[in-house]
Amino acid sequence: ALDRVVHRALAKRPELRYQSVESMAQDLRSALALGDTGSGASPRALTRLIVLPFRILRADPETDFLSFSLADALTSALSGLQSLVVRSSVAGAKFAGATPDLKAVAEETQVEIVLLGTLLRAGEQIRVTSQLVDAAGATVIWSHTAQAPVGDLFRLQDEHVEKIVESLSLPLTARERRMLKQDVPSSALAYELYLRATEASRDWGQWRAALDLYERCITEDPHYAPGWVGAGRMHRMIG
Repeated sequence: ALDRVVHRALAKRPELRYQSVESMAQDLRSALALGDTGSGASPRALTRLIVLPFRILRADPETDFLSFSLADALTSALSGLQSLVVRSSVAGAKFAGATPDLKAVAEETQVEIVLLGTLLRAGEQIRVTSQLVDAAGATVIWSHTAQAPVGDLFRLQDEHVEKIVESLSLPLTARERRMLKQDVPSSALAYELYLRATEASRDWGQWRAALDLYERCITEDPHYAPGWVGAGRMHRMIG
């Protein structure tokens, strides 16, 4: 309940935030009352999920950056949903490589659901085969194969987010539906530069290269907010 108050207070669009201190204070009092007395509406049940890096089936220097950066993009896209707790992509990176032990992943990261998959480049197409798995029983909730041209990588993110929301029957508010559609790059090149920058940002020796890629991304699409976030993070880390 407190988390929902904080999310509303930090909404990107000013009209979606609290319009007065008093209205926010009222919601905070209500949230605190849940813990003090157990009264009031019950908080929504939360699903805890982690997106693991995608396993590369055949190494390709032109597309290998997608293993971590696509998982990171999915994590970022889903992290604003109030009914979903999404573990960071850094936590997921520990389980990159071979087929992970799902019970170990669930125990260490305290999640119920794991998204894992494989990546394969076939000519000018990228094929992603993924599974959403209930970690406790290693039960597959859904298995999905998505394919997109190398020059249209955002389609892979968009399709996966839709499938996850649908298969978990996540209750979305009108604000959340708008949020899932608002950070759409107007340029396929901008999104590719963003993903390449995300991969480079993992290595401190590549931070300046990552900053250059983020800056090229926002030059290509000045309205792509994640590109500005990445560039700001790199300026901070380098500083």
